[in-house]
Amino acid sequence: MKIPEKPPNMLDLMSDFGLNTKNGINLNANDDKKFKLDFLNVLKYFNLINSILKGEELNVPEKEKEILLNVNYVHWDDLKYKSFSMGKKEIWLILQLLRAFKFQNFKIKEYSFKYCLTNTLLKRIHEIDKATFGEMNVGLKNVNEKYKKKYLINSLIEEAIASSQIEGATTTRKKAKEMILQQKKPTNNSEKMIYNGYITMEYIYENIINEQLTPEVILELHRSITEDTLDDKKDEIQYRDNDEIVVGDNLDVGITYHTPPKYAEIPGLMEEFCNFANSDEDGYFIPPIIKGIILHFLIGYIHPFNDGNGRTARAIFYWYVLSRGYVGFRYTAISRILKNAKKKYAKAYLYSETDENDLTYFINYNLDAIEKSIEEMNNYISRREKELVDIGEEFYENTALNSRQADIIRYFYNNPEKYITIKEIQNMFFVAYDTARNDLELLVENNKIMKRKNGKKFEYISILNKS
Repeated sequence: MKIPEKPPNMLDLMSDFGLNTKNGINLNANDDKKFKLDFLNVLKYFNLINSILKGEELNVPEKEKEILLNVNYVHWDDLKYKSFSMGKKEIWLILQLLRAFKFQNFKIKEYSFKYCLTNTLLKRIHEIDKATFGEMNVGLKNVNEKYKKKYLINSLIEEAIASSQIEGATTTRKKAKEMILQQKKPTNNSEKMIYNGYITMEYIYENIINEQLTPEVILELHRSITEDTLDDKKDEIQYRDNDEIVVGDNLDVGITYHTPPKYAEIPGLMEEFCNFANSDEDGYFIPPIIKGIILHFLIGYIHPFNDGNGRTARAIFYWYVLSRGYVGFRYTAISRILKNAKKKYAKAYLYSETDENDLTYFINYNLDAIEKSIEEMNNYISRREKELVDIGEEFYENTALNSRQADIIRYFYNNPEKYITIKEIQNMFFVAYDTARNDLELLVENNKIMKRKNGKKFEYISILNKS
């Protein structure tokens, strides 16, 4: 992937336009300046900036209005290919001046970062807050608790699979789900990566959701998520001990996207990182969703480990938002969205780093993924409600089946050629082993499924689709 072009520096642009930052407007700038502006143009653009800041209606083409209002927060690398009524460098300068009014700045040691709280971004955060904080999601509240648990375990599995696949795991979703639901031992490195991811997600919620983040906690998360998957076992439990690592293009070793800080800086940076993560008062309030995304970015930027940085970064994001009460994120599989757009995911990092560590690009991309995962959750809720009606019409009136047993039938119906074990039903529906066995035996008695003996255990298969 090509590295995005670094945007023009704002001070250099002002100089090109005949604006001397020390002495004001320079009407005698050299004639060889390509973008020299006269006094009337300067006044025109300052009036435009003033109108935007006041929220007044803009008399410019619609596509330019969207850019100037930071609706999509374009990067110079995208802007330079568009055509406008104004010059591209002129519109970029205006854009930078407007963003400067809304930038929030922070530092991790000597490394500086910033992000821009645009009106569009604030609106998106508000909608995500409504969908994920506590039990604010009305649809999720209305779902029966057992179906909520079923969806939860599916989301955890999907998140573990996708987060590992981003880093190179190649096992199919079907095999990975069977491994976790049937509690099979991983048979290769890819399956182990996914299994570790699932265990780590459970560990976060059950053990550290109310804990402060410390370097020791981060090392434990990294150990859990990388156990028995790295070339060197000691890399599981320590920061990297060299500067040989770079973030580059897998297909072109000549392209380097990012050179992380020196390894000797890592302990101090991670201490500062933890202080930043634990403090909710950093001189100003950072919306929790934004801060979680920033923590995700910073792990990628610092790159504290020889391997497993991406998986650790996404795990820390989940720890942060869950620890701040956003329990709805337990039901989302954000990494699946990221995996399906890996180039955009990587470009979001590059846009931020090439534009003076402006994290707004990375924040916006992650908000896209969060919104899509929430949409998937809401689509599930709608399907669930419809399925309950369909199942009720089909089974409830003519049989003595309860809603869980009817739902088990639907699972068989959707997997007509798959032999399913008692253990799998137990894990999927969060019931005791005896309950799962009794449910399956009842369905056999009602001629809804068949069973066979395979070695010492029984397996069950659907007959719903047979005439």
